[in-house]
Amino acid sequence: MIIILGVLVFMGILGFVYRNKIDKYVCQFKTFISQPSMVRCTVPYADNYTKSSDWQIGPYYLQKCCHELFAPQFMQSFGDTLVFWKHNYLFLKLPHNLPKPMCKLPIQYDEGMELIRQGDLYALRNGYRILVSQGLKGPWQVVFSNPASTGIRHSMVWTQNKMREDELLFSEYTTSWGRHHIYSYNVQQNALDTLQTFYSQEEHDSSGLEPFARHTHVMMQDPYTGYIYIGNGDGNDGSSAIYYSKDNCRTLIRIGAFEQCYRTLSFFFTEKSVFWNNDATGSTDEPQYVCRLYKSDLPTASQASSPIAKYPLVHAAHWITESIQFSDGENIICMSSNGEVYRGGYDGRIRTYGIRINSNEEPTIYELLSLPSNGNRFHQYYPLGAYKDKVLLMDNMTRKRALYQIVIKD
Repeated sequence: MIIILGVLVFMGILGFVYRNKIDKYVCQFKTFISQPSMVRCTVPYADNYTKSSDWQIGPYYLQKCCHELFAPQFMQSFGDTLVFWKHNYLFLKLPHNLPKPMCKLPIQYDEGMELIRQGDLYALRNGYRILVSQGLKGPWQVVFSNPASTGIRHSMVWTQNKMREDELLFSEYTTSWGRHHIYSYNVQQNALDTLQTFYSQEEHDSSGLEPFARHTHVMMQDPYTGYIYIGNGDGNDGSSAIYYSKDNCRTLIRIGAFEQCYRTLSFFFTEKSVFWNNDATGSTDEPQYVCRLYKSDLPTASQASSPIAKYPLVHAAHWITESIQFSDGENIICMSSNGEVYRGGYDGRIRTYGIRINSNEEPTIYELLSLPSNGNRFHQYYPLGAYKDKVLLMDNMTRKRALYQIVIKD
C-alpha cells in the first residue's frame, strides 16, 4: 500500500492555475503599474547598482498535479534518482522502476530537512540532529545533536580534505543570541571539529569580537568553482553578512555587510555569477532584492567592496529556492516569498517566483503562483524538494503539502 501511495506521487491530476490581476497600486517607497503581461516595479531611492526590475505574469505557472493525500513528506533528487519520504518511510525511486522502501526514518522538523550525497555517503539534517549513512538503508549515525537548533535548509556541504578524507561541513541556526559555528565532521576519523565561530551580539558590542551574527541562514557550494558561500543575519550592524571560502571554510572572506541586501537565505549560481535573495522583512522597512555579483568581482580580502546588481521586488521576504528542470534541460529557480500583510503593503498575497538567468547574466522573474495570505507575516508555500519539472510545496501554516508541476501557457 505504501509503495502504491509513493507511485501516485508521479500521477498528474489536473489542477488550477492561480493568477492575480493587479491594478495600479501606490504604497510607500514604490509604485506598481499593471500591464497586460507584467507588473513593473520602480524604486525611487535606488542606488547606482539597482536595476529596473519586473516580474512577469506568464507564460510559466505552477499547476497542482498531485492531491495532498498522495504528496510525499519531503523529497530530494540526485539526477534521475529520487529519494522521498512517505508515512515516515524513506523511499528510493530509480528510473524505470517502482519506488522501493529503504528504511523507517521519521521526520522531526520538515522546514529544516535536507539530504545531500557524496558517492554512497548520505547526510541528513532532521530536526536538531544530523545523521550520516553509507547508503540509504542505514544504519544512520547521529554525528551532531543540539536541541536548541532546529536547523535550516541549505546548510550542509560535502567536501574532501587534502588527505582525500570525506568531510561534512554544516552551519548552525538557532533563535538565541549566543555563538554560532561552522563544523566539520570527518567520516574516516569519526571526528567533529569547529572550523569557524560567529560571536554573539553581546561579545561584539562589549569586546569588538568579529565575525559576529545572530545566526547563520545558509551555506551552499558553488558547483562551478567549489567555493562555499555563507549568509548570516539579521541586523544592519554587520551581523547580516555574506562570506565565501576557497578552502572549505578554513578561512572566510567577507563579500559585504551592514545592509539588509546582505541578509539572505539562498544562493544560486551560473558559471560567471553568484546570485542571492533577500530576507529583509521584519522590523525593518527595507526593499527586497535578487542580487547578483560577478565572480570576477569577488573580493580577495574582507575589507574590499564589490559592486552588486540589485533587482527589486516587493517588501516580502524571500526564503528557500529549488531548481526545476524543463524537458529541454533548461532550469528555472523556484523561490518562495511571504506577503506584506503586516505592513499594509502591496496586496498581502504570498507568491512563488520563478527566476531564469539569461545569457547576459540578467534574471527574468516570473510569478509562478499567487495565493491569498492567512494574515500571518511568515505565511508562504515552502519548497520541500524538486524532481525534474515538479516541486513539492508546503503551506507552512497548515503543514499541508502538494506537488506542483511547472507548465507553459501563452
